[in-house]
Amino acid sequence: MKEIWNRVNLSGNLNEKEQILNKILQKKNLWHLIEPLSKLLYDLATPSLSFIKNLESVFSKIGQNIRNKAILEALANIGLNKSEGASKIREMILEHSSNQELIILSGFILGGMIKNKEQLLNELITNKIRNETDIPILLSYYKAILFLCEDKRVINRKYRKLIFLELIRFSLHNYKKNKNFSFRVISDIISKKDSQYSKMLFFNAYLFEGISH
Repeated sequence: MKEIWNRVNLSGNLNEKEQILNKILQKKNLWHLIEPLSKLLYDLATPSLSFIKNLESVFSKIGQNIRNKAILEALANIGLNKSEGASKIREMILEHSSNQELIILSGFILGGMIKNKEQLLNELITNKIRNETDIPILLSYYKAILFLCEDKRVINRKYRKLIFLELIRFSLHNYKKNKNFSFRVISDIISKKDSQYSKMLFFNAYLFEGISH
């Protein structure tokens, strides 16, 4: 582990870093290598098919550990610090990847991008979420919003409340059409154990039930 960290940190050569990444991916157990792996992904992030293939290899190899904090932070930092290439990287993921988990978690790249261009958040909530029918892409939008809501410097509590209210209403009104998305949103809101959000969910569910009859 220490030897790998030293090689990752000392190497300024992208070809060498890609070689290190390929060697890591040959190992059977990667759980203890997720942090250097995350740094490699960030350093190697470019809008190229080879990088998208590297991402797919990492996601298929790691499995459930892919939701590790270090991996998610690496994706968000790609969007935040490499904004010129990040948009193209995400486009290429949506166009070329069949890995649904990669598509969903590419929302962290989008979330990082929105931190630099907060006006994109309104477009995401009022336009893209309402018009998207592909469930993994829809969930990627949701991941971007959740990532942004965690940062109080970007979204204050009052605005977070409005965002979650919009998501609750959308989920209830589109439950039959997008059950997976709606169930994920509602489950996440319930898991926050915030009485304010629970009341919002209950009240809007009651209204929706009345309207639908």
